Amino acid sequence: MEDRGGEFEWSTPPFSSPVSLLQLQESGNLVVFDHFNRSLWESFDYPTDTIVSGQRLPVGQSLVSAISDLILSMGDYRFTVTDDGGSDAVMTWNGFTYWKLSMNTSVYKVSNLPASYMVLNGTGLYLFGGNSSVVVIQLTLGVSEFRIAKLDYNGRFSIKNYDTSMWVEEFSGPVDDCRIPNICSKIGVCSAMPVPSLSSFQCSCPPGFHVNNQTNEGCLPVYDSLPSACNASGNGDSNVSTSYLELGDGMDYFLNDFSKPRVRGVNLSNCEHLCSLNCSCLGLFHDNSSGSCYLLENLLGSIIANSTTDRMGYIKAVHVSTSAGPYGKNDSKRNQTFSIAGLVMLPSSGFLFAGEVWLHRACAIENFRTHIGSGGFGTVYKGTLADESAVAVKKITSLGVEGKREFCTEIAIIGNISHVNLVRLKGFCARGRQWFLVYEYMNRGSLDRVLFGNGCVLEWEERFKIALGIARGLAYLHSSCEQKIIHCDVKPENILLDDNLQVKISDFGISKLLSREQSGLFTTMRGTRGYLAPDWLSNSPISDKSDVYSYGMVLLEIVRGRKNWSLQIHNGNTENDQSSSPSGFEHSTFLPLFAFEMHKQRRYLELVDQRLDGRVTSDEEVEKLIRVALCCVHQDPALRPSMANVVGMWEGGYPVDTASPSIVNLNLLAIQKGVRGGSINRTDIKKL
Repeated sequence: MEDRGGEFEWSTPPFSSPVSLLQLQESGNLVVFDHFNRSLWESFDYPTDTIVSGQRLPVGQSLVSAISDLILSMGDYRFTVTDDGGSDAVMTWNGFTYWKLSMNTSVYKVSNLPASYMVLNGTGLYLFGGNSSVVVIQLTLGVSEFRIAKLDYNGRFSIKNYDTSMWVEEFSGPVDDCRIPNICSKIGVCSAMPVPSLSSFQCSCPPGFHVNNQTNEGCLPVYDSLPSACNASGNGDSNVSTSYLELGDGMDYFLNDFSKPRVRGVNLSNCEHLCSLNCSCLGLFHDNSSGSCYLLENLLGSIIANSTTDRMGYIKAVHVSTSAGPYGKNDSKRNQTFSIAGLVMLPSSGFLFAGEVWLHRACAIENFRTHIGSGGFGTVYKGTLADESAVAVKKITSLGVEGKREFCTEIAIIGNISHVNLVRLKGFCARGRQWFLVYEYMNRGSLDRVLFGNGCVLEWEERFKIALGIARGLAYLHSSCEQKIIHCDVKPENILLDDNLQVKISDFGISKLLSREQSGLFTTMRGTRGYLAPDWLSNSPISDKSDVYSYGMVLLEIVRGRKNWSLQIHNGNTENDQSSSPSGFEHSTFLPLFAFEMHKQRRYLELVDQRLDGRVTSDEEVEKLIRVALCCVHQDPALRPSMANVVGMWEGGYPVDTASPSIVNLNLLAIQKGVRGGSINRTDIKKL
């Protein structure tokens, strides 16, 4: 499709067979056929924010809201069919759950079988499981020939049918609009309006707050400022104090109903103290009767006016004063409270200061003995904070120039960003020979241990979930930060997992920052053999597409269940690999080369980790992963997709590209597999 000026707007991916027919069916499905009348592509497989009667939404796939009615780029809301912890359809805002289909009183759970997909038809909305023969969840509606289900840009999910000449709404959720996370923007108070009225809700600001005059959206404190999550700045002459502004009686927050309190049985003062020690914490709710403490982290949405709640809400605020006080600059008696967000770099001394309260606690972490990993510049231990929460502590063992540079880079990058798929930096210690980085603790450890270890084998659905989580984290780094962040060392060892297999990308010590105007940069070769993009080997500028290549390598390993460079097969026996080779083909072949051969022969199931023992039966799912991976490892960075587009491929909003590398160039890349000792010989590359 092109616009009036002939500019490209949209297209299907290229096909392996010639196209014979493009048909818009009565169902609304746009289908491309070949000359054998086989479907090459269907629009029903790529929903955006809407599905129609007869269209399926598989488990793991999402409807994605638009930014507005006029701006159709992807917004912040998702509607996802899930079987994680029970089959349901879940709505999220920036990864935070705020509504489930099963919460509605009109929805009935019929079976405990895991769901396979959701479908809208002439009698209602259904989640099916058991090879499409069992209804798991049902929402029965009136008989209708045609209806649509849409996730609106404002976060509401609605079902409408077409009645003669107009659309009639049959169902919507949440029932209470004030339960939509950003309905009144940041810290705006949403109050339900009595019926009848022109609107179901109205927005206002809490006491002590006013409307943000710059954006005319959300609320700001009248006298103080709001800290950014792990991103506030100061200077050595400033006194930065933290306070908590009460929201007033009868206030609640959408996330309180979907998350456990951070701690129970504490008073308000202790709850505030926990928030002050957490640079991601932007506010809190405290239940005085139970002592439950809920922390609002990373993002702030709207506040709900709810007269039935016993919880009290508070928003963290910072006040900056340049006054030295009656005792001068070095006054030790003045009252000051620092949050971890108030990082100050002292370039002359190379010392990082985060306030005496945090430095004391970080440098005195208990149970500092359990070794859980190591890297080039440090060793990682499991530790315990004063609130008894577990943390991962990276002790910098190499305090040379490179070790200190990585330490500072890690704080500068991960301390300034926040995303559900990025590991959270809780603090640091830099005192004498004690240089620690303190992270949230991930129970399952790194992906390489789970994927290549001898424990429980990752199921296929779990691998798909992990692949999507990595993609979302990298897409955030590349597209959603003030400066583009290139990780530079994407590999299974730097991908952490919690008990629910939630992905957290870690280790930003060698990451690079690019301004939005920069397309790439030249830098010293860094990273890990087997995952380095060819860009590093050819003196080309490094860009976010270098991370895309590394992601493609990791994706192939997720499918195959083995390292991309460690396989050796002799006389049909495999060394250092627990999977077997189909027909002895693999030899010592570079994994992308092997995958490309299997892709050409459409032998996708033979690529799957043999330890899954035939539990993967869908060629289509494996084909999708392999095609995405091969796009990512293309030798030409310009032909690799962006990570945002990769996320779109997983979620169904973007067609899977078919640009894949050639045999010649894959053989060139395979030299990485033969390199010994971690260094790469450019002479060998030139000879080849």
